[in-house]
Amino acid sequence: MNTISFMSANFVARQLQYNMPLSEWAKGDQATQDYFRPLDTFAERFAALLGEVTAMGFTAIDIWLAHLHPAWATPEHIAVAKEQLAKQGVQVVSLAGGFGNTPEEVERARRQAHQELTFKITSSLPVEHPSTRRTTNQGN
Repeated sequence: MNTISFMSANFVARQLQYNMPLSEWAKGDQATQDYFRPLDTFAERFAALLGEVTAMGFTAIDIWLAHLHPAWATPEHIAVAKEQLAKQGVQVVSLAGGFGNTPEEVERARRQAHQELTFKITSSLPVEHPSTRRTTNQGN
């Protein structure tokens, strides 16, 4: 069975009360980062985010970087995130977002993610044909 995950980017306009045209995505992203960045409130806010996700029935999440960005996430932020993910039984299936403006920033973000979080890499995505119900692309 395939895991269906929640994409936390769905909440990127929340800090703007969802008053955000798509052309202003960067404003929502920045507002979300500003909300989640303070370490003294991060545990409560990240736990609440995960609580909403699990209340909708999800056990997996794609974390949008605005919720845990490598530009500001300290080892303490990451430890809190891992603790909350484990406590609420949520698996991270991807990190998504802008990883940097230079190759060096992207590489630093990649290394940080692979050091701190656990990933299950799948070589291909199984797809079921809607008519035949046959599954293809099973890693072969």
